[in-house]
Amino acid sequence: MYWLLQGVGWGAVFIIGTVPVLFDPVLSPGLLQSQLAFQLGYSLSGLILSHLLRVVVVNHLARVVSWLAFALWMLPWTLALAALLSLSGVVVTLLLYARYPQISNPYVPGISFAEVAARLTIDIPLMVIWVGFYLGIRAYRQTRMDSLERARLKAALSEAELRTLKAQLDPHFLFNSLNSLRALISESDVRAREAVTRLADLLRSTLDASRLSAVSLADEWATTQNYLHIEHLRRGTRLRWRSHFDQDTMKCQMPPLVLQGLVENALKHGLDRRESGGEIDIRGKLRGDVLELTVTNPGRLELGNSGAGVGLANARSRLSLVFGPGASLRLSQDDGGMVVAEVHIPQARSSEASQRV
Repeated sequence: MYWLLQGVGWGAVFIIGTVPVLFDPVLSPGLLQSQLAFQLGYSLSGLILSHLLRVVVVNHLARVVSWLAFALWMLPWTLALAALLSLSGVVVTLLLYARYPQISNPYVPGISFAEVAARLTIDIPLMVIWVGFYLGIRAYRQTRMDSLERARLKAALSEAELRTLKAQLDPHFLFNSLNSLRALISESDVRAREAVTRLADLLRSTLDASRLSAVSLADEWATTQNYLHIEHLRRGTRLRWRSHFDQDTMKCQMPPLVLQGLVENALKHGLDRRESGGEIDIRGKLRGDVLELTVTNPGRLELGNSGAGVGLANARSRLSLVFGPGASLRLSQDDGGMVVAEVHIPQARSSEASQRV
């Protein structure tokens, strides 16, 4: 891109200088040839000198403290190379005089100081314009690269945070399941074997889900059912549940283990604090393009502790990381002595979220 723009820019300088010469009817073929040679030499000198200026800029950019200081530092370089460009015009003219001693034409510059000064009035603005274009294009490309780098860094940090949250969640869930299984071993071999089968299925689905940032509600509900059956083997009639999901919700996307985490929270902070246990009500519906999940259990929400628990904190973080600020998780206390957990998950980003690993 740099050399393409260099060729276009200095090619335009060559064309602008030769157009008046080509259409001058009084020039002889020899004079026309000399003028074309002068414009070609001048344009090539400009290309070489501007490239030298680029080398100076690139080598100094890494040490830039402020753009004002950089501009002041570049000023003498720009003036010096503009003077060299004017001097190159003089050198080309001398070569042309040597080749064509009979030249006497207003298009061929003289060698006087006044003529050199006149050329400087053209060459200095020309080099300043070149520096402005070069720095502008470089700043634009650098801004784009910085923006892309920030986006990559943000994505990498989000993925790292997401993996960290999963690493916190999976052992927490596994320890609870193993505790449930340990309690069953001394009670019933049949129930213990059933619990092992359920736990194996549950861990298999959990490991599969851990590689994704989002899973379907159908898969999440299957995982949650395995968890409920494992807990039911230990709690018996103290744990009851009912569920209802609208048919169009089962393909909706959500972070893995969020629903299971809400059910676990309902057991730990709700049913386990009641001697008689209770019933968990789990529902899902699609309102517009937002999946709404509710988990309701008997209990009391402690004031100032609505977001307590590692599981809920992780669920909120993963919802935000995967589905953006439109996703939310809220706990509330209704008038009937029930705690309600509500999750809203926008589905507009579900295709992107389901492919993130």
